Amino acid sequence: MTQTIEFNYKEPRRITDNLWVIDGDFSHGMGRRMTVIKMANENLLVHNAIKLRPDSLTWLNTLGQVATIMIPNAFHAVDALWFSEQYPEATIYAPKKKQQMLSDAERTHKPLEEFPQSADFESIYIEGTVAQEIALLHKPSRSLILTDMAFNLMHIDGFMTKLFASLFNINGRFGPSRLMKWAFVKDKQRFYHSIRAVFDLDFDRVIVNHGDIFENDAKAAYLKGFKEIFKDFDV
Repeated sequence: MTQTIEFNYKEPRRITDNLWVIDGDFSHGMGRRMTVIKMANENLLVHNAIKLRPDSLTWLNTLGQVATIMIPNAFHAVDALWFSEQYPEATIYAPKKKQQMLSDAERTHKPLEEFPQSADFESIYIEGTVAQEIALLHKPSRSLILTDMAFNLMHIDGFMTKLFASLFNINGRFGPSRLMKWAFVKDKQRFYHSIRAVFDLDFDRVIVNHGDIFENDAKAAYLKGFKEIFKDFDV
């Protein structure tokens, strides 16, 4: 039976030791990104899983066993069920808004905020927003993986996508969107507390879901972009 891939994607690419990404298309025109990390125990964590062709699944399986599937926030789970079918033994970490979906499909899962700290990872669950997002630090590579907490859209095609990006101030800049400020944040005090914890992490690269990966001195750049939207924020 032929497998249908709704959204195309590029070939996997290695970012650094034990870390790969797959960049894909999506209906909103801003793209999306799946990140694969090989842990110290040789197993794999997949962040923001996307539906893959058989050849890409073969590539993934050559890296190691998929042991953890992370649904990184409440808005990025479109292919999570399909991916979990390919790896039924993997542990799924999911935000509260996606747990009923997983339960209905009889998928065993754990709360995203209970993702364990380890030699590989440090994580901050972002409180005070409807996004229910986790910021994930891959400690060996000093790579911070974000989903909707930051954008880095330097090349946008399509009139409606450009209009959306301009309205929410994510066209050609690195940082959060106005939409985060206007609609997502419901408790600024708790949100700022979480974001301060993010800036306490030791990272130099930010892997965003929408846009280019930001390399080198990413913490300073992210702080600058964050304060452009949240002007009263201080670390």
